[in-house]
Order: sequence, then C-alpha cells, then structure tokens
Amino acid sequence: MVAHLFELPGSGIIYCLTVSAAEQVTQALKDAGAQVASYTGRTDPAEREELEDALRHNRVKALVATSALGMGFDKPDLGFVVHLGAPSSPVAYYQQVGRAGRATDKADVILLPGSEDRDIWEYFATAGMPRQEHADAVLAALGDAGRPLSTPALEALVDVRRTRLELLLKVLDVEGAVDRVSGGWVATGQSWVYDKDRYVRVARARTDEAQAMLEYIATDDCRMAFLQRSLDDTTATPADAVTIARVHSFPPRCRRQRLSLLRLN
Repeated sequence: MVAHLFELPGSGIIYCLTVSAAEQVTQALKDAGAQVASYTGRTDPAEREELEDALRHNRVKALVATSALGMGFDKPDLGFVVHLGAPSSPVAYYQQVGRAGRATDKADVILLPGSEDRDIWEYFATAGMPRQEHADAVLAALGDAGRPLSTPALEALVDVRRTRLELLLKVLDVEGAVDRVSGGWVATGQSWVYDKDRYVRVARARTDEAQAMLEYIATDDCRMAFLQRSLDDTTATPADAVTIARVHSFPPRCRRQRLSLLRLN
C-alpha cells in the first residue's frame, strides 16, 4: 500500500479485518506522507461524520476502515476499494466493493488475502455466538445494579471480554432481554434462553460462507460471475476476455485481483 497507494485513482477505502490492523496501516501510510485516517468501531460518531465528509469531498486519499464503514456511506465517484485481508463471505465482499465506480468510467478493486484471515474469521464467528452463562451473568449484574450500566462497568463485573460482551449485548438487545438507555444498559426483566439449534445453524452457515470466500480467492473463472451466483443472480455470465485477462495478469504470489470497469450495484 505504501508503494502503490498513489497509483490508485481518486480517493477510496482500504478495508482491514481488525481495528488494530486499520490503525497500524493508517500510521504506516501517514508516515509515508499519505493523507489517510482510520475509521473503526472505536471512532466517535461525530468524528465518523467528519471522516465520511472528508472522503466524500476528497480531502483524504483514503479511509482505512473496518466494516464499521458500512451501508450508509455513499460516494458515487469512489475510485477504489482495497481489502487488506479478505472478508469472511462473498456477500460481505460484494457489498463493500460495490461502493466503487458508481459514477466513474473506471474503478480499481484489489483483494490482498492474508494467511491469518481464516483465524480472524473464526474468532469473530465464535465471539458473536452468545453463551448462556455469559448472558446469565450480564442479566444478573444489570438486575442487581438497579441502574443503567455502561459496557466498561459491565466488563468489570462479569468475566466476559469487551468484544464478546459488546456482541452479546447486541444479541440480548435484539431479543428483548436488555435495553440501551441513557447511561448504558438495563435489563428488561424478560428471560433469555440459549437457542442451541439456531446457533448451530448459524455456525454452519458461516462455515459455508468462509469456504465460498476461499473458493472465490482461488478460482480461475470470472470472479464477477462468481459473486453474482453467490447472490443467486440467475443472469450471471462471465466478463469479457479482456477483463478476465486483466484480473489474471497480476503475479499469483501477490494474490492480487484488479477488476477494471467493475459495476456491482
């Protein structure tokens, strides 16, 4: 990225799989003189708006982001989307690269998978699975407190690490066991029971998605058609020979895919 960022057209997004990776890449690019900023789940809401505006008006070359930069962001002339590390599913990848080139003749989409990707996928897949004992501890702590508790306060009371705790709270919120209020979280009094069968199905689906992403990375066929088929698009057809040649013209050791004239929306 340090060597080639300025070769990419316009301004764009560099996606990383973790907050620490986004922060490290941001610092490396800043040290090289690039106008970039990190955008992650740790970024304050007000700062997120400022960063989105900076990218929208080309005041930065790129935002180095996690998936926190999501579906709400729109920049029709986004020049590139780079992934340092592959997302865990073709659908997630499709959604993110689809932000590039909506109002331009050319946009670059570059995927740089890492050897650690599968371990990261596995970590987030398991961290997102709630456990009954963790849920019981959180609900008991909220019930005993008698007042809203922030996530850091809860973390100090229950034996659940921050990332897993935040994901658990989201599940409990969706399922009605907790509410987010001013000052933190409160229990609603509604019981919560671990749905084992459901989470077994979720785990199996995530495993299938991860395998599909590995197949996408390894395929010698048209990757655009692969993505379309992943979304059950019955009109999927291979791109023209020139585009496919471009995709496969990069050295395999880089595992770099560059799709010119890519239209995904």
